[in-house]
Amino acid sequence: MNSRKIKKNLRVLIQPTPNGKKWWVSGAFTTAEIPDLIDQLKQIRKVEREMNSPENVFRRNNPQVY
Repeated sequence: MNSRKIKKNLRVLIQPTPNGKKWWVSGAFTTAEIPDLIDQLKQIRKVEREMNSPENVFRRNNPQVY
């Protein structure tokens, strides 16, 4: 049995965000790397949602209020 990890070229659409933005990931990955990649993308989306929340946008645009 060949224990070598084979990388496959993939282009994957990660679940679209509620605002319709699509997350595409392209590259060569082994099947073992894919779960970590998905976790990283979830973290990126979480940070983006927090940064674009109405409250945070208001704070950035109105620093004198806080």
